[in-house]
Amino acid sequence: MIDSSAPTPSSPLRAVAAAGRHRLLPALLLTAAMALVFALHFDRAHFYAPIEWDTGKNMGIVENLSPSHAFKMFTHLTFGPDGEPSYAMYSRFPIGGFALIKVVILPFGGNPAAKIFAARMLMLAFLAASAFLAYYAIVRITSGRWIALAAVLAAFSSYYVLRYSNVVSNEMMMDLFAVMLAFHGMVVFDQEGRFRQLLAKTCIALLIGWKVYALLLPFIALGLGRELVNAVRARDESHGRAQTLISTLTRSLHLRLGVAALLFGAALLTFNFANEYNAYGGETPLAELPSVESALSKLMLIPAPDDSPAYDFAAFTKRQLGRVGASFPYALAQWQGAFNQGAVPVALGAVALGACLLALLFVGRRIPLAALAVSGLCWGMLGGQLTFIPFHEYYAIIYIGVQLTLFTLLLLWASRFRILRLAPVAAAAVALPVFTLS
Repeated sequence: MIDSSAPTPSSPLRAVAAAGRHRLLPALLLTAAMALVFALHFDRAHFYAPIEWDTGKNMGIVENLSPSHAFKMFTHLTFGPDGEPSYAMYSRFPIGGFALIKVVILPFGGNPAAKIFAARMLMLAFLAASAFLAYYAIVRITSGRWIALAAVLAAFSSYYVLRYSNVVSNEMMMDLFAVMLAFHGMVVFDQEGRFRQLLAKTCIALLIGWKVYALLLPFIALGLGRELVNAVRARDESHGRAQTLISTLTRSLHLRLGVAALLFGAALLTFNFANEYNAYGGETPLAELPSVESALSKLMLIPAPDDSPAYDFAAFTKRQLGRVGASFPYALAQWQGAFNQGAVPVALGAVALGACLLALLFVGRRIPLAALAVSGLCWGMLGGQLTFIPFHEYYAIIYIGVQLTLFTLLLLWASRFRILRLAPVAAAAVALPVFTLS
């Protein structure tokens, strides 16, 4: 008699196929969630959706971006009595994001509604690309595809992400993509030492927006600090400590990344400043150009106006912690108006950030996650909140790093207990409708 329970020759192949389906399912669910987001926007209401101020301003910049104007970035153009052009310049951001929007809307000729709708679809494409970059980065960190799926869907259910998901701007979904692209590069570099891919992803990200610097700053500082500590511990007694530190600095890939990022950003700004200087006829002093003044004010290198509010670090901290708390899934914060103003989001933000940083102490390969977790607070300082420059609400999109890190660490911790090994799958099952229905 043949034992029906005995393995057949095809059993190993079936096992491989089953494992492959299991590995592929989370990615397929993420694809379905993102496809649904696109599908919900293909209706008349979204096609003729009201134009927000940011969408209108940025579409104006994109429409004007052309070789005939030497790729100047400006919102509108007027002519004086003598026929001389007067540009309303807005060239404080990298040109890459605006150029990409221009390419997408070119096929639609003189149909403004179709152009805006196409640009909105591009923003959703950046949202989807950001989610997949975050997903594959977390898969690398945790080796858990269900952990990655649940963490990404929960984090991307943030009020700020969903609120601004289709606003045409290089500062919202494009910036989110830029941060996640650099984050993915950091994870690959931290695990495999592939520096060139990190450098390439960083430069591509900087072509889109400046928020990447808020992620690079802690990543380089933590990575360089680790290199220096390891070098001192492993130094040969024949070499002095100072000599060891200098040798480590000259060979540090983290330091090279920082220098390369600064030089590349400086080149992009030089292009913008040169265009702006030319637009004003070459008569305006460099320090008085609007883009230069904006950069100097954000870096706190020029004094605040006399009528500006006094610097208040306590108010700054409370506001940012409140936005961290308000970044939690939108379905849990439908009372957003009151939620943003009370003590609940501040407490929630403080607990989330504290728990996130505490948990990072017990997780290996933690530098990219740590950098992502604090990138929002770094941008709060770099973005001008410590000066008289307003911190726009949509800047809080970058606080997704806290939620992404916290959900990842909590699910990673839970999956280590046999009784909770299905927690990532259960969390994904809850997060999927939260994201798609919010």
